[in-house]
Amino acid sequence: MAVLRKIKKFYLYRKIVLSFLLLNMISTLFVSGALYLIFRDTSQKEQAAYSLENLSQLDSSAERIYESLSPAINYILASGYASSFMERKDLGRLEEFRLLENLKVLQTANAQFGFIGVVNLNTDRYLGTRGVYTGLEDPIRQVRNKEEENGLFFFKRNVRKNENIEDSKTIPVLTFVYVPKGRYASGLIVIDVEESYFRELFQPQERIGHDAQVFVLGEDGEILIDAGNGSTSCRELLPDAKKLRMTETSFTARESVGGEKYMVACLKSSVPGWYFVSVRAGQEILPAAKELLFFVAGIEALMIGVNLLVTFLLAQRIYSPLGSLYRKLEHKDAEEHINEIEAFDQAFETYEKRTSALEEYRSRSARFLSDSWLKAVARGEIIPQEQENPPEYCEFSFDAAYYRVLLISFADNDDFLERFSEKDQQIIEFALGNILQELIGSYCVNLPVMTETNCRMVVLKLKTPAVPSEVLLGIGELQNEFMCHMSLVIEACYGKCVSHWGELRSSWLSAMEGQRKRLFLGSGVIIDAEYDYGRIRNPEYPYKAAKNLGESLFAGDSQGIRREIHHFVERLEKMDVDNIIGFAARLYHEMVQNYSPEDSSLRSQPADQIRRAMDGVDSMEELSQLLEKLADRIMEERKRKQEDGASNDAVSAARSYMEEHYMDSSLSVEMLADIAGLSPAYFGKLFFTTVHVSCNDYLMELRLRKAAELLAETQDTVSTISQAVGINSTNYFYIVFKKKYGCTPVQYRRQIKEEQENGK
Repeated sequence: MAVLRKIKKFYLYRKIVLSFLLLNMISTLFVSGALYLIFRDTSQKEQAAYSLENLSQLDSSAERIYESLSPAINYILASGYASSFMERKDLGRLEEFRLLENLKVLQTANAQFGFIGVVNLNTDRYLGTRGVYTGLEDPIRQVRNKEEENGLFFFKRNVRKNENIEDSKTIPVLTFVYVPKGRYASGLIVIDVEESYFRELFQPQERIGHDAQVFVLGEDGEILIDAGNGSTSCRELLPDAKKLRMTETSFTARESVGGEKYMVACLKSSVPGWYFVSVRAGQEILPAAKELLFFVAGIEALMIGVNLLVTFLLAQRIYSPLGSLYRKLEHKDAEEHINEIEAFDQAFETYEKRTSALEEYRSRSARFLSDSWLKAVARGEIIPQEQENPPEYCEFSFDAAYYRVLLISFADNDDFLERFSEKDQQIIEFALGNILQELIGSYCVNLPVMTETNCRMVVLKLKTPAVPSEVLLGIGELQNEFMCHMSLVIEACYGKCVSHWGELRSSWLSAMEGQRKRLFLGSGVIIDAEYDYGRIRNPEYPYKAAKNLGESLFAGDSQGIRREIHHFVERLEKMDVDNIIGFAARLYHEMVQNYSPEDSSLRSQPADQIRRAMDGVDSMEELSQLLEKLADRIMEERKRKQEDGASNDAVSAARSYMEEHYMDSSLSVEMLADIAGLSPAYFGKLFFTTVHVSCNDYLMELRLRKAAELLAETQDTVSTISQAVGINSTNYFYIVFKKKYGCTPVQYRRQIKEEQENGK
């Protein structure tokens, strides 16, 4: 009782008891588990040996039946009536009756045979103890086409007990067919053994248990005999034909179906083409159970004694300073000393808790300092000196031959911040680090560190400069996991290879620059910052596409504007990122300065602002959309300008007239000026000031645009289309059309047709 009071009152006693209980539980589980594994393996081997021994006895019984076939077959062949029946086409009724009597005598002498008969293949007749009939079954007729050394075949089928009675009972049998050679080649000998006879013969032996299911299989895996009415689950465990052919003598295996374990034993029979298989529920056979009980009890007692000794020794070494305090409990002033012990006990418990908290705080602080130092090195805030080692507080080990910086980001960070709460974001960041550590942890120096917004850095340690396929596969698996479970697209980019941790900044900068390649690679990819991906070196600015775009802006052709922007972006797709951004910014600037109204606010945009806007584009599709929005705004401002100042003036009227009468070949500046009531010179100047293109050029641009539409939409000849748009000379039409579109009208029609077919 005194010990129990001390355990309840004092923390130190509780520690001793808990340590002893924990040690005792671990040792007990270890010993019990080891004994279980040892005896389970022994029981399985013994069970397998019992099963194979039983199957060997069954095989001996089957061999006796198989051997009894030869005397019966020789007896039939020696019978003159049987040989006459197989050799001749016709046999008299008396002879057939005597043959039938001989077969019945033979069946009586061999009780294991259910039915015996002979077959004449020429007449397609069977005569035997089951009766006489014409019209042989396919399995019997087809054995003539098979080849076997001993000429004896077997198969499973159902037969009627008397073929001459229509409602005779049908029973399952195993049929043996002998194919004679020479003069009897047109005949067969058929012996049927009832399946019930085999079931009685192959009943499971007492020593292996009556719950065993015994089967006889053929070489093709077909069940010839089911001696125990095997359940469906047992049939699923039977070996297939391939496994049977690989069996030299025997094998055993442990299988499971529906959570139940079974022991499967297979023996290759001495009967050609037969395999004996037994299936029984897995049961642990533990021989010498009483001796095993005493053995386990002795081991457990020994372990308990060892645990008590170890616990006592540990307590003496750890708590010996408390001995003098506990002895004071026997003094008459025990109450005062009890208070001292309680105070010491509480102080020790408090000290232990604080020590644990301090260790946890130190671990977190070291991790934070290490991450901050690595981030500062990558960003260039810390410039390491040559041959300098990492600081002492750094937990990271830099002992590899090569390093690369891997940057991981979300393709749509705004969507990530909007969809998930701050707490969920922290959980996702934690999960990202754990999954990455699980997939490629052996290649990572650190867990992900945020170096920029939506830019998580991991330093890879490599044995060779090339990034291993295991790392690429791991990153791909990370992308799949986040896409499947959180619908988040992850982008990854690894920088150039460096050989010292002090060069990590250059690898980080190359990875940051490489992230821009998603512009032409798309989102959700793994980018190699050093690979150029087949980009064109020193490309030329797409002048022609830019010029055609300007003409479409002048003409107010929305469809033509989108087509020319598409052509322009297509030219950029084979260039590197800097050229794509530079050329796109140049086109943006030209569209604003050359085609927007003079008072447009677009003209006041600084060049660096345009450059930043282009640099923020994430894909070529987004770049096309940005240019299309700019073109739409310029067209809207031009239209508004025209509507505000000259909706009903002479230029507007002239443009409307040209839209309606462009097919008139006699249409000219003089005619339009006369309609407007102005002199040709003044009208031409007014038209150019308003539209920024001469009247003749505007009219030609209108006619060519209408011609292009007719080429795309009709099958009319080039000459007919030229006349339809007001150009009488076909040759001149060819010249001006090729100058504008860069190809002849026939080539243009072919290109439009190919684009339409590809679009489908």
